[in-house]
Amino acid sequence: MLLFSCLFLFFGSCFGEDTISRGQSLTGNQTITSNGDNFVIGFFTPGNSQNWYIGIWYEKVSNQIVVWVANRDKPLTDNKSELKISEDGNLVLLNKTQLPIWSTNVTLSSTAAISTVAVLLDTGNLVLRGINSSEYIWQSMDHPTDTWLPGGKLGLNKKTNKSQLLTNWRNLVDPFPGPYSLELDPNGSSKLAASELANITRGGDKKRDRVNGVIAGLVAVFVGSLIPFCYRDLQSATKNFSEKLGGGGFGSVFKGTLPDKTIVAVKKLEGLRQGEKQFRMEVSTIGTIQHVNLVRLRGFCSEGARRLLVYDYMPNGSLDLLLFREGSTILDWKTRYEFALGTARGIAYLHEKCRDCIIHCDVKPENILLDGGFCPKVADFGLAKLLGREFSLVLTTMRGTRGYLAPEWISSLAITPKANVYSYGMTLLEMVSGLVELTRACRVACWCIQDDENARPSIGQVLQFLEGVVEVTMPLVPMSLEVLDDNPENVNIFFDYEVLHDKL
Repeated sequence: MLLFSCLFLFFGSCFGEDTISRGQSLTGNQTITSNGDNFVIGFFTPGNSQNWYIGIWYEKVSNQIVVWVANRDKPLTDNKSELKISEDGNLVLLNKTQLPIWSTNVTLSSTAAISTVAVLLDTGNLVLRGINSSEYIWQSMDHPTDTWLPGGKLGLNKKTNKSQLLTNWRNLVDPFPGPYSLELDPNGSSKLAASELANITRGGDKKRDRVNGVIAGLVAVFVGSLIPFCYRDLQSATKNFSEKLGGGGFGSVFKGTLPDKTIVAVKKLEGLRQGEKQFRMEVSTIGTIQHVNLVRLRGFCSEGARRLLVYDYMPNGSLDLLLFREGSTILDWKTRYEFALGTARGIAYLHEKCRDCIIHCDVKPENILLDGGFCPKVADFGLAKLLGREFSLVLTTMRGTRGYLAPEWISSLAITPKANVYSYGMTLLEMVSGLVELTRACRVACWCIQDDENARPSIGQVLQFLEGVVEVTMPLVPMSLEVLDDNPENVNIFFDYEVLHDKL
């Protein structure tokens, strides 16, 4: 009797697998968890609502954040309903009187119908497939609700001939489709305006009713790969923010360890207005892209006035510590050149490979971080500026660090991606200290910091110069270097290898 009770309690709280097979059903408090414990499917009731729904939510997040709802327009009055594989092979939701409320609604042959299973994948995708087949008969990602998960697609589904789009909840406790949607326009392009969306809430309620602050209903929706953390979890991970890694004008960065032993860097933003602005910009830029030479944003926290960002931890710190700190290891030329190449590749990706050109606006050694293998990664996108592909320049307030700012910043002129190239050139000059390829690197740096932005190469051309694909010609000496000597003719940083070797 005791054994039976224990088994009942176990299966009453968790189904224990990631699959619903014929003869099994999900009801009451039972849940199914994906194989890697990322997502859960089960019955839930949002907030103080009296209605029940079948939904998928994050497993590793304290606050329940639902990413998909099956019966969003047909709520249940209790959780005594049943989710099961029907005789025709579909996954169906039946109410307590066994009336169908929702179904995957696909047509299957009698042979296929007897072998279907429903599986919750670690991507948050609920799929219907044959028990011995990897081909999906139906998948929840073809029917998104308000959340765009990695791997999901928007646009016309050629199989169903229906448009796949995101629609917000009616309000915080009602997942019924609301008035806002995200979908592809007729010409096939999709744009997101972070500044506009930041003030839209889940369900359009007042700002004080936002889900997890400004972005849980939106940034988490649009950047599905980011993990929403609660403040308490990050406070625990950082041991109450006790190990400070560094800081700046927008806040401080602390070392933390997640429950799975992953070491992270947690940036705690300060100053409500500036912190909020940087928070939105970081999430809308680096939160949507991944590149080996760009620091990875893992997740965020937005509770009340608290704004935190969670990044991969970079054990070797920032480049400036290696270049300028007294007593630091002297870097060999090959390592410096790899830093220069990696940084250029990261910036080139921002300029030329993203949907919108991303102008970093604060390229400097302090914002180039080094991972465990000393791979350089461009970081700190809080001052970044997005430039649509249909535009060539943008007017903006001066931002960045003096000494790395292009002349057009100082003159309050409209800027282009060449402003980043200038900052990179100044950074490259600070990296230079060695023998082999010194002439090439110095010439590239001087091309980057030309006073006339039209004379500066694009970051893609810079990369070709450094990789030796294109020969670098002799540049004019920029004004920033002429000040090194009263007679500009004496300014010559293009040392011959043998001469430099003799001097060393």
